[in-house]
Amino acid sequence: MRGRIFRMLLERKVITRNPIFLIGMFIVGAIYSLPVVLGIPEILAGNTGIWMVLIINLPAWIFGVLLLNNVFISLFHLKNESDNTREDEE
Repeated sequence: MRGRIFRMLLERKVITRNPIFLIGMFIVGAIYSLPVVLGIPEILAGNTGIWMVLIINLPAWIFGVLLLNNVFISLFHLKNESDNTREDEE
């Protein structure tokens, strides 16, 4: 079981239809991605101290970005599936 969830996130196979899971994945992904989101203005302003924070939080924000990636894939996958079923019905 070790690394299986991380591997599934990397392979973009965490696709769910449950809106509660999607909301939960979005919230956790957004929280874990905060170091990058809040660090970009600091990097652009020339603050070099933020690099250490980003390196220390590297596993957390990579996990957050992967979670957000899978949430958006799930949303677009659901949209494409519903479009395909409508075409099949006609």
